[in-house]
Amino acid sequence: MNLLHNKKTAIIVLLVLAFAAGIYFEFFRSSKNNSALCAPDATFCSNQSANGLTDSKGNPWSTFVDVAQGFEFSYPPKLEKKYISTAVWPPKMVAETGTFECAVSKSENGRPETTSTRVIGTRSYCVSVVGEGAAGSVYDDYTYTTQKNGKILSVNFSLRFPQCLNYDEPNQTACIDEQRSFNVDNLANRMIESVIFRAE
Repeated sequence: MNLLHNKKTAIIVLLVLAFAAGIYFEFFRSSKNNSALCAPDATFCSNQSANGLTDSKGNPWSTFVDVAQGFEFSYPPKLEKKYISTAVWPPKMVAETGTFECAVSKSENGRPETTSTRVIGTRSYCVSVVGEGAAGSVYDDYTYTTQKNGKILSVNFSLRFPQCLNYDEPNQTACIDEQRSFNVDNLANRMIESVIFRAE
């Protein structure tokens, strides 16, 4: 009788363990798959860049997948700067068909807006910058447009630059040095270069 009871107990324990293992495996598999899925519209798919891009401190960039437009790109979650911050962020990337053109213009009627052509790395860009001052800071809105893989790509974002003269020393000098050395062109170019068009 005891032997039969022990066999039944052992079978029940094995069944419970097998059931628990099955639930764990299914949960793990489901979690892994869900982390790679995207909603039908533009959405985050990962906190770490698929391209392996990092900022100057080695922090991984994030990846933004736009299912509707059929591409993904990487960008830094934050700038890791003390005297420069993001205003409109994450950046907005748009892919269109057409001919790459750039209507060069300068500021008019006191409005700090310029559009110019620039070569960044090996790529030609049309760069539009619109500035606006508010509450001791300058907000610059940037649009970088170029051609890649037969598409016209535009990335748009805004940054906030506090007025350095409002700080006392040594923060004033630190602010000036950081803002002068910050390379917006390089930031935009890295985001454009990270674009990967998904297979249709």
